[in-house]
Amino acid sequence: MAEKWKKYLMGSGVSRKVLFGQNGSLTTTKSRWRLYVALLLWVAGFSVVQYRNVYQTGLTHVENHLDLLYGKEHLEIYPYDTQPVTADDVQCTFWNSVQHGYQPCSYMVRNDDIGYCLVRRTKDNRLFKVMETSPGTFYQRKEFACADVYLDFMNFRIGANRVALESRNRLVRAHASTKTRRPTRGIVMAAYTSILPSTAAAVMQLRYTGCQLPVEVWSMKGEISESSELVAELKSKYNVSFRVLDDPSVSGFMVKIYAVANSGFDRLLFLDSDNFAVRDPTYLFDTEEFERSGALFWPDHWHPAHSIFDTGPGGLAWELFGIDYKYEMEQESGQLLVDKRIGSNALTLMKYYVQSFQIVEKLKAVWGDKDLFRFAYRGTGTPFAMIQTLPALVGRYVAINQTNLSSMDFCGQTMLQHGPRGEALFLHRNTLKLSLERGKRMVWEKVQRFKGKDSHDYKVTIGPERQEDTCWYIADWGLGQGENAPTESASVEDSESAHVQIERMLIENVKRAEKLLVSEVAKTVKNVQ
Repeated sequence: MAEKWKKYLMGSGVSRKVLFGQNGSLTTTKSRWRLYVALLLWVAGFSVVQYRNVYQTGLTHVENHLDLLYGKEHLEIYPYDTQPVTADDVQCTFWNSVQHGYQPCSYMVRNDDIGYCLVRRTKDNRLFKVMETSPGTFYQRKEFACADVYLDFMNFRIGANRVALESRNRLVRAHASTKTRRPTRGIVMAAYTSILPSTAAAVMQLRYTGCQLPVEVWSMKGEISESSELVAELKSKYNVSFRVLDDPSVSGFMVKIYAVANSGFDRLLFLDSDNFAVRDPTYLFDTEEFERSGALFWPDHWHPAHSIFDTGPGGLAWELFGIDYKYEMEQESGQLLVDKRIGSNALTLMKYYVQSFQIVEKLKAVWGDKDLFRFAYRGTGTPFAMIQTLPALVGRYVAINQTNLSSMDFCGQTMLQHGPRGEALFLHRNTLKLSLERGKRMVWEKVQRFKGKDSHDYKVTIGPERQEDTCWYIADWGLGQGENAPTESASVEDSESAHVQIERMLIENVKRAEKLLVSEVAKTVKNVQ
């Protein structure tokens, strides 16, 4: 027994002189007491080190040295399947930060942290990485603690896997049953009372371009009175039907997704209520891009190298939604063209996204519905095409001195989206909205276009606010180049006369529609009195 302790303590670094007498042998009485003293000193020293570790980081000695036992190269992302997990199934061990080392699961992870939550699967005691991240492009990610969000994060991903798997066979069979008839076409919009005048102006503009497609306007139950003069006019003169969504769990941008999924049209063009057609968009249904893929999406201003959202290579969205990172333009969902029969799996997955959106919103992983269509289509392997022409900006110069103007003096407040051949197609007035009183001003004076060839150089930046307006402009500087190396990637030209004429008609139609709504409210008040 003494020999066993001798070997153990020698291996622990205890001095030979403490253990042995002068002749080098272990004596019976003195050495026994020396052995006890050495053992007590060793235990005391270990306890001090352990206390300091726990006091400083909240972690045990073993946990602080897990990197020696489980090097990063041995750790994998958690193998998400289709079975929900609880704290009994998967336990949070700690947050492993490149900057700050191992931290307890209660540690608040900042938006510039690089690391991952390390979790332990209890059935086999294996360790995995969850929520691996690096800084977002513009640091939009919300702070979080692994302990607070890791289970919701994991179960969102697991639920998405389950929904995609369950929907695949069921919805493919439903798609096959519709092949025997000619697919129906139409335009879908979502609205509520305050933006209904803008919706009406968008419909009138469609009819002005010659578009004869039927229009569905969706709203939540009780939001739009179908007895109003404006609704009656849209029904009788403009071939508009009003559809009601009666689901208390749905609100905000979710209405758009449910409108697309539940529309009576097989093939539909969805338009935001502040999105106005420059030409008849009916031809989009017959384009090669749409016929080949069954979905046509439009690019946003942002891409992984330059974004105000957390969709860069280190963003949480990729792991959360279960799709591989890919450099591509983000999606702008103010307009989208889908064949519901082909995209049925993706649309089912999108419904799941919005039903479980709390964790997405908490982490700011995406912004509303902006990229959800793109993610759902990629997550289900459903094909889609993306318009290749990058958005232009429509607006005006706001500088007091109109000489030596630069791109920073341009105030863009409307996105100009294009068709498959680069033709101007939609004017999305998503900054200075017509539903606002100050939005009823003529501002479509100039068009700023991107002239570069590489999307990495497409850099839209927010400018100084003028007259309480938010201004955007395409910068003249290339990404990754010296600050004084202009790319001449943006040009400004006079807006087409058609744009000016469209804007004038839109403002007139919105004002007229608002009067019809005010008249309806006045009648209602009078009847109540």
